[in-house]
Amino acid sequence: MYVSIDPEMEACEMNSIAIVTLSSFLRDFASLDVEAAISDSEYAEANGFPYATCDNNLENTVISMKSGNETKIQKTGAHCYELTYANCEIMDVSEKFIIEVIREYMSYFKRV
Repeated sequence: MYVSIDPEMEACEMNSIAIVTLSSFLRDFASLDVEAAISDSEYAEANGFPYATCDNNLENTVISMKSGNETKIQKTGAHCYELTYANCEIMDVSEKFIIEVIREYMSYFKRV
């Protein structure tokens, strides 16, 4: 699994904390092997980072994080999610994604 960062995303005070919180949750709660990556191939290559998008990692889950005009979560593929934040609401969108993962996990037990 990759958490892929847009190198052009808005610099906010909580960026690092939100990314670490999300990655730690995925490792600790979901027992996933989480790797950091960059969503821009040229930037990734020039700076020695892994490059990961949904297009080049069809077998892995990719969570792309970027800034935009609104704060939202979109499922863009079978194993692909886009977390977009506006106005430095990166912690809000990260926490919402975590809650959705927990909600989906708990819904499994309701069906059983």
